[in-house]
Amino acid sequence: MQSHIKDVQEFLRIARDRYTFGLSVDAEDRQEAEFCNEFAANLPRKGAGTSQWHESAAKARIAASRPVETWNRLPIYVAQVVNEGRQNKPAIKVAPMDGGTKETADFFQGRIRHIEYESDADTARDMAREQQVTTGRGFVRVGTEYKPGSMDQSLTIDAIPNQFSVVWDPASVKYDRSDAEWCFVVSRISKEKHIRDYGPDSVVNSLDFATNENPAPEWIGVGEGGELIQIAEYWNKEFRDRTLCVFDNGAGQSQTAYDDELPTPAPKIRGRRKEKCATVWQHVINGAENLEETQWIDYDIPIVPYWGREATVEGRRRTFSLICNAISPQRAVNLYVSNILEQIAQMPKTPYKVPVGGIPA
Repeated sequence: MQSHIKDVQEFLRIARDRYTFGLSVDAEDRQEAEFCNEFAANLPRKGAGTSQWHESAAKARIAASRPVETWNRLPIYVAQVVNEGRQNKPAIKVAPMDGGTKETADFFQGRIRHIEYESDADTARDMAREQQVTTGRGFVRVGTEYKPGSMDQSLTIDAIPNQFSVVWDPASVKYDRSDAEWCFVVSRISKEKHIRDYGPDSVVNSLDFATNENPAPEWIGVGEGGELIQIAEYWNKEFRDRTLCVFDNGAGQSQTAYDDELPTPAPKIRGRRKEKCATVWQHVINGAENLEETQWIDYDIPIVPYWGREATVEGRRRTFSLICNAISPQRAVNLYVSNILEQIAQMPKTPYKVPVGGIPA
């Protein structure tokens, strides 16, 4: 594969450092989001109740043969917010501007609706919205795919099932992260799948994960048994200076184009200004190799975030889910239910006995 990267090892070093840095900055929010996700799901824990109980409190009650029950009220409120979103679906509206016509706007409106319908975009957005409510973060992505039996490509809007697989550039400040210079979407695969997908000649496929020759131990030989490889879509912006020119198109109208894209013969330039332009690249890396690379068709990274409530706390931007403020009240409900059940269980079961006529009519 012919790469546009001059120094691949330096490129990979920067990518690994960026990934580690992005995780470290997001560590607190990510940990809380994962906890909220488990708490809302009310996952069972062996010998310690469920994820809605403090582990030590649950073990102490179980050891004392006291009930550890839950009455999970959170799904009701999560469903309320998510269902309101389903009933009021976001829609892209195309309006004719800058000399455009209604017919052109209607054409693009129809094309967008067709892309959304073919991609089942509503399902992707609903999944991201539920992730947003329960964890404070959810994502959808814009991509392309080849049409069957054709070399033509079509746009797609897809879900990202694991919201914790996305790592953003912490320097971005906009809500939609359109100003981010890089982003990772990671997954973990087996060595066998790595061989199938990227060929037996890959450097990683020739490594013995148990030896000290591992060039990227945080990426290669990961997982509980150390048998997995982390693969990342590494979205990266490369910037270059360009000159934007305004000229007369010969029909009495002004037109703009970059100086390296001007028509011939050269038109009369009315004005110029410098502009920093971004090219977005998608690299598929495993920490030690640049496996694939593709230049994206747009100037923004095609990962769309759905964030929960954002707030600046001690100078840092934080994100919060709906679950955050419901944790203590839900634990109180579980405690009340368990104690009520305990009181009922301790009530005497012996029936009352009185002689006939002892209770006045």
